[in-house]
Amino acid sequence: MPPVHRIYIAGFMGVGKSTIAPRVAKFAGFASMDLDKEISAHLGLSIPAIFELLGEPAFRETEARLLIKASETRSLVVSLGGGAICNQKLLDLCLDTGLVIYLKSSPSFLAQRLSRSRGVRPKLFDNEGKMLLGAELENRVATMMAERKAFYEQAHITVHVDEFSTTQIARQILDRVRAWR
Repeated sequence: MPPVHRIYIAGFMGVGKSTIAPRVAKFAGFASMDLDKEISAHLGLSIPAIFELLGEPAFRETEARLLIKASETRSLVVSLGGGAICNQKLLDLCLDTGLVIYLKSSPSFLAQRLSRSRGVRPKLFDNEGKMLLGAELENRVATMMAERKAFYEQAHITVHVDEFSTTQIARQILDRVRAWR
């Protein structure tokens, strides 16, 4: 395999993609890009506001355009949104233009993290617009992860993240990237 010019960090929301990607980039000497932050900046709205005012289709369309642009940039680590690679065309683009790293976690670990998160995650709200908690949150996370599993598991490399620090995860990723073929 030729040298790796792009690394895509994928996984479910709350797994730590936005925190880990800049660390991997720093260790690799690459630039870092958070796709959700780029979408928010491009549309001038927060992610929850995009979902509420413009709808998920507008979010996904912008996500696709910005990801295609990122796929043309060398020496880049991209933190993908949790659902970015749940579109087979976008997943194939990532698989063809770089290494896709799946940060894998258990639903219970993620539910605990998400319940403490300050971020607003529209897909984890109940019908009244309130964040799910406890068993309801864990069930929603487990259901969504099961729906996305077939996409996530196409990644080149899977790294288990439960109970590891972000630095340990970043080093694991770099070790796996260096050993890739």
